[in-house]
Amino acid sequence: MFDTDQLTRRRAIALGAGALAVGGFAWQSYDRGVRIGDLVLHNRDDRPHTLSVRLERGGSILHDGTHQLGVDDGTPRTKLVQTDWDVRLAPHTFTWQVDDGLTESFTYDGSGESEQCLSTELVVEETTDGDPPNVLLSSNPASKLEGQDCQGATKEATE
Repeated sequence: MFDTDQLTRRRAIALGAGALAVGGFAWQSYDRGVRIGDLVLHNRDDRPHTLSVRLERGGSILHDGTHQLGVDDGTPRTKLVQTDWDVRLAPHTFTWQVDDGLTESFTYDGSGESEQCLSTELVVEETTDGDPPNVLLSSNPASKLEGQDCQGATKEATE
């Protein structure tokens, strides 16, 4: 017959191995991509704007928020989004929308920036004569920015 102690040990080992295999999918490793350090939002326009931003990595949402960017009305013109995510190498997709306008997105897949840690900025550009606002996505290697590293360059979050 079956030894119940042995059966219990085997079952525990099998369950542990199964949990480890499933957990491994959450920490999928990539051989291409970038690391995202800081995410800075900035308004260069003379009107306040609402900027909705989503940052995804490998199907996981790292940040999903709506931010008010002001001018000189007491609402900050620049916001540093708190970078509490880990900085694993992977493709990262930014999706943004300003003032309920057109939704845009861009994926850093590692082409040209492979394995770099990027400090990324979304900038609402200055508009004229009622034109819809345009958003510029830019990035710089965090290691080249003074006082920054990949673990969240400057930890002074403004929100």
